[in-house]
Amino acid sequence: MNLKSIVFLFLVVALPHLANAQLIPIDSVTVDAHEMEIDELGKIYLLKVDALELRTPDLKFLYQTGNGKLTTETQLDVSKSLKPLLFYPEYNIISLLDNTLSGQGSETTLPWDEFGQVSQVCHSIGHHYWFFDQLSMKLYRVDYGLKIVTATPDLSAVLGVSMNPTDMVEVQDKLYMVDPEHGVYVFDIYGSYVTTLKFTGYTSIQAFSDRIFLFNGNHILKYNLTTKQQELFELPYSNVRDISIHGGNFYVLTPGKLIKIKYRHSAN
Repeated sequence: MNLKSIVFLFLVVALPHLANAQLIPIDSVTVDAHEMEIDELGKIYLLKVDALELRTPDLKFLYQTGNGKLTTETQLDVSKSLKPLLFYPEYNIISLLDNTLSGQGSETTLPWDEFGQVSQVCHSIGHHYWFFDQLSMKLYRVDYGLKIVTATPDLSAVLGVSMNPTDMVEVQDKLYMVDPEHGVYVFDIYGSYVTTLKFTGYTSIQAFSDRIFLFNGNHILKYNLTTKQQELFELPYSNVRDISIHGGNFYVLTPGKLIKIKYRHSAN
């Protein structure tokens, strides 16, 4: 049994039960993408090897754009629907788009000597970004001019672990950083460490004001931040590349297909 199987076996045993829900496929479309994000309006952003595609909540095609910098390493943050963010780690470049996927102004190049190994980037409230630098193990909150507003100490020294985050997002003045080995680190808007949610084995997150969803393969963990209630979903699909949530629907990205699934809580 591999490590991933052990992790999810532990999760299933540790939780009271799998979520008692009906999962009803209601639509699908042919598309070849490796990553997906959904903004607060329900618009779907699909990262392909050579293009970024935008679709409606009903899976209808809207726009597509491409450039020579897009790769499977490119990161996408659509938490600000009017300013989708692309980060190209290989080039240390951030690009802001508009709601038609056209560029907003010039791209921003991060200085290699100051931010030499940034592995995660996301939006922050106001005109700010969060960076996590893998080399220094520090979090930085910077403005759009790259002026540092907040810089943490070496977080590996503070937390006593070597961090390797795979996703992060800011919601309601909290930054959630996913580390598959150690869980979800939570920081406040000033970069102060708050807590670690001990949900391991997950690689990406979608956060709301009162709950978070964690994803890995066809597994979804829903965690209520107020009641601490947990629900675990296991989708009946293999080779799941990505999952997103919006309006009571799960959107599931598999090789060559995007599937929209209605989530309906069943009576006990």
